[in-house]
Amino acid sequence: MRTTRWLGMAFTVSLLAASAGCAREPQVQPATPAPPAPPPAPPAPPPPPPDADADGVIDDGTDKCVAEKEDNLPPDAKDGCKSTDPDGDGLVADADKCPNEGEVKNNYKDDDGCPDAPRVVVDRNEVKLNEKVAFVAGKADLDPASQELLANIAQVIKENPQIEFVEVAAYSEKVGNDAATVTLTKKRADAVVKALISLGVEKNRMRSAGYGAHCAFDAGETEEAKEKNRRVEIKIMRFEGKDTGVELACAAAVTKGLKPAGVPATAPKGAAKGSDPKPVDAKPAAAATKPADAKPVDAKPAAAATKPAEAKPADAAKPAEAKPAAAATKPADAKPAEAKPAETKPASVK
Repeated sequence: MRTTRWLGMAFTVSLLAASAGCAREPQVQPATPAPPAPPPAPPAPPPPPPDADADGVIDDGTDKCVAEKEDNLPPDAKDGCKSTDPDGDGLVADADKCPNEGEVKNNYKDDDGCPDAPRVVVDRNEVKLNEKVAFVAGKADLDPASQELLANIAQVIKENPQIEFVEVAAYSEKVGNDAATVTLTKKRADAVVKALISLGVEKNRMRSAGYGAHCAFDAGETEEAKEKNRRVEIKIMRFEGKDTGVELACAAAVTKGLKPAGVPATAPKGAAKGSDPKPVDAKPAAAATKPADAKPVDAKPAAAATKPAEAKPADAAKPAEAKPAAAATKPADAKPAEAKPAETKPASVK
């Protein structure tokens, strides 16, 4: 009995000791997994293509000017160079007088690189002037500044024999005595015709007319309007043997007795056809010197003299032509024109 009891107690004690030992035994924690390795770094980008002047055009043969920045202007905006023709008109460097404005191709100064209109062109039934014929203020004397323009007008008429007869008409702004302005404009037109004859234009291809202020180009009263109204117009009355029927003067002038006459009998008719009329370049330096030549050459009355039949009617017919002008202008001229307007009007008329 005792033996059994002692065995039970020993067993109990051993159990308690075992449990006490287990309680003290440290518990093993599971190991924390290592963080995943970072992904490998991407490869470095390739170096930019070489562009020494940083103009965006790479130096691989595309940039023709590696030390000069591209300016993105024509004719080639991607060649890496500054443009030699910024306006793209085909004229480069010093040849282009207007590098930022394109040349206007119109057979007039087409090699200077500038947008320009010829001074004188043949436009339908008119020898059109893109520049004004200038006169001394209040007088019929031509301003020397118009010498080149007159040389251009003469050149156009001479180079176009199909322009057989023209009327050179002068106009004025509305100022002073009406008869005086008519007289002044007639004298101014006479001065232009005389200058053209001295430059070699045949006398029987032209006539002069003065319409005063009756045919205003601009009805305004501003200085700009007055400047527009002071003008010279050259209308073609006969072209290639046919009368053009171009409108001359205006109704207001006709009511004042300034009705234009028809083409005189002395005018050429049926001249040889010329080429298409072309504008004339303003290079009267040579033309300006030709008045000296023109007179000896004008001694071409030899040519005129060979046409006695025409020469005489010319003199005979002129009175008839002169009369309309005289008839229209002189009545008022006789008294008012000389008396007052000569001083009142010229002072204002330019």
